[in-house]
Amino acid sequence: MLLFLTSSLLHNSSNERLVIGVDGGGTKTVAVVMDERKVVRGRGQGPSSNHNNVGPEATAAALRQAIQQAIAEANADLEDVVGICLCLAGVDRPADHALITELVRGIYPFPRIIIHNDAVGALAAGTGRLLGVVVIAGTGSIAYGFDRRGRSARAAGWGALLADYGGGFWIGMEALHAVVRAEDGRGPETKLTHRILAQLKLRAPRDLIPWTYEQPFTWHRFAALASVVTEVARSGDPVARDILRRAGHHLADSGLAVIRRLHMQDEPFDFVLAGSVWQAGDLVQAPMREAVLAQAPHARFVIPTRTPAEGAALLAWEEITRE
Repeated sequence: MLLFLTSSLLHNSSNERLVIGVDGGGTKTVAVVMDERKVVRGRGQGPSSNHNNVGPEATAAALRQAIQQAIAEANADLEDVVGICLCLAGVDRPADHALITELVRGIYPFPRIIIHNDAVGALAAGTGRLLGVVVIAGTGSIAYGFDRRGRSARAAGWGALLADYGGGFWIGMEALHAVVRAEDGRGPETKLTHRILAQLKLRAPRDLIPWTYEQPFTWHRFAALASVVTEVARSGDPVARDILRRAGHHLADSGLAVIRRLHMQDEPFDFVLAGSVWQAGDLVQAPMREAVLAQAPHARFVIPTRTPAEGAALLAWEEITRE
């Protein structure tokens, strides 16, 4: 298991202290190597590392692949890594932390292992610290926040079948619901019908039945339809536009739940938007901003300039330099 760590990586080391930041979600796992100047030296990528979805063995393989690629690109030696921060989807309970710690130690005995939910890395990517609120809308959705006292709160993030409203899976499912309602005459006609059938290479709405129940069941197949909804909404289709409007309101609800629990309604704070769903622009963002500002008028909306994996690496440095 440690072969790649003891042979090909033991060269060209500058003996400079490094950290690794890892962002792992339902679709992919990204790792970065960052030096003390906060410069990214290498990146790597693997498949999903959400152990609730893919299991411990696949999670370990995804983490190993991403870390290995990042270290190789940095032309570095893992002996120079003083800490690793992993911000992973599905990591919330003590048992989750214990499992991930064990898996990471099986890859390499890092001196410092820091584990957070994936939302925390996305927050740090926008704020550079553990302060503010983030709403991630990718395959699923989650809101997470920290107040000035270091207290945290979260909302959503229960998984695609348990009220992760507003995420890519939810948008994709709402689009499929709209297509079958239109086919039955239970809902309005929509351009989503033609566009989704073309995207999936299907001939008729009835062909959605075997596609939907195809095994193995994976969330990202449905989440991939979110970009189609955005495309159709931009063409003016009222059904697609309404799906994205409702997504914005659902995501605002998640963020506001965190804001209320942390009693931040009257405070200025950064509200970070992370994840692919926000790329729909004002189709999702405008209804979200309106709903949030109605209850938290001092919120400042931030689109991160760093990636969540870089946010994780920044958190690693923050914790290490405090010691």
